[in-house]
Amino acid sequence: MTASVFSNVMLGCFDITLQVSQPFSLPPMPGPVFRSIFNKTMRQAACGSQTAECSLCPDRETCHFFWLYQNSGEFAQIKLERFRTPPKPFVIEPPIHIKPHYYQAGDLFIIKLALIGKALDFIPQWIAVFQKMEKHKFNGINTPFFLKTFVGKNRVTGDGITFFSMESADIMTGNPAFSLSDFIQHHSPAAPISRVTVTFKTPIRIKGAGSLSKAISFKVLIQTLLTRITTLAYNYCQQSHHLNFRELVNLAAEIQIVDEQENLKFHSTTTEKNKHSYLGGYIGQITYQGDLTPFWPLLKFAEIIHLGKNCTFGLGKIHATL
Repeated sequence: MTASVFSNVMLGCFDITLQVSQPFSLPPMPGPVFRSIFNKTMRQAACGSQTAECSLCPDRETCHFFWLYQNSGEFAQIKLERFRTPPKPFVIEPPIHIKPHYYQAGDLFIIKLALIGKALDFIPQWIAVFQKMEKHKFNGINTPFFLKTFVGKNRVTGDGITFFSMESADIMTGNPAFSLSDFIQHHSPAAPISRVTVTFKTPIRIKGAGSLSKAISFKVLIQTLLTRITTLAYNYCQQSHHLNFRELVNLAAEIQIVDEQENLKFHSTTTEKNKHSYLGGYIGQITYQGDLTPFWPLLKFAEIIHLGKNCTFGLGKIHATL
């Protein structure tokens, strides 16, 4: 595999710092809480209609809500028949805790945001959405926080851009994006790697992996990652030629699991009678052994874009260590 095949895949990473204005709590996996408010707020920021069909709107090709939430793949450079809708071109990673976490007035917490391809065109809209979220009831509390800073960081060069700060009314412009090609070159190992431990920090749900509590084979892990990258590239990164990773997947099939430790499940609180329910998905640590050298940069990239179903708001977070 050569890094150049990923030259069209562009990514931007952001740290969004929120300051708590009055005490409130977040569940262990707060993604669903953010998702319900975020969806409504983003549509309100995009247009006045809350009921119109986005697919019929003549302005959809320039609308951030369409691209981020309603894209059906109609503008894809290459259409994949087995995918009804493309994945969303962003990942919101809220703070994760094992138990419900309580915040006091003045506390800070950071939400990490990754934007892929076309989503990078809408940085001002993202800032506006987080500002509008301040005015919504959040987990039962009115106006629990406000946006303090919105900072982009290039994960290859280390350069940072403060797009928004509470101390300044101006929204800065700039380009914190980096290509997956440059990211792979930056993370290419100096020595061969034969053993890697992958920690699945939040529940990961992979179709075809069997039971949600079953250890995930390395082949399935890499297939899932490459499929995610491919569909994002075709739909949001102007990728106009087919990407074929059969050789890489065959190599992944030779990697063996040599150790596995499943962790305790997260549990979340539903809105109905304060009931608790377990979030489905695999959580734990798996150590893989084999020729892992070509996969190391891809695993580090997976840390940013997450894997599996419902990963847009925090599920499928992994961390790879040597």
